[in-house]
Amino acid sequence: MSQALDVDPSALLYGVSKKDKEQEFEPVCMIPLLSGSVSAGQFERSFLEWQGETIPIPWSIANPGEMVAWKVRGCSMEPEYKNGETVVIDKSIGWSSGDDVIACRNGDDLTIKKIRVFPDGTIELRPYNPDYPVLQVKEEDEVVIYGVVVSSIRTRKNIKK
Repeated sequence: MSQALDVDPSALLYGVSKKDKEQEFEPVCMIPLLSGSVSAGQFERSFLEWQGETIPIPWSIANPGEMVAWKVRGCSMEPEYKNGETVVIDKSIGWSSGDDVIACRNGDDLTIKKIRVFPDGTIELRPYNPDYPVLQVKEEDEVVIYGVVVSSIRTRKNIKK
């Protein structure tokens, strides 16, 4: 019957042809998952080292060599980013006011926040969760934007093994 209709047999049996099934999956790129986690709260020490673990991300957003991933720890960025979620950071793109960023203070203290820059040059790092304080960046703080969040990976359901 599939020959008469000029249709892939799997399309008749399963509603999806083998060709369609292959096109469902976008090619991926593997990027480093850094050790430790990035704080969704106050600035906290984290690790900028890679211990060989990688995660796949869609090739369409990939910028190999310039992207890394971290687990989020804390809930100041909820509901946008949940505790335990993985965020993908691109270190090569420029940030602007309103971006979600990983900010690094004094060399090794990190946090994930929405950055806001005011006309007078004042910078705030804002949480999404209103129960947490806005962090004011002071002149004496050496704050560097490590990268811009370009994607997140959230586990929707715990799978029991």
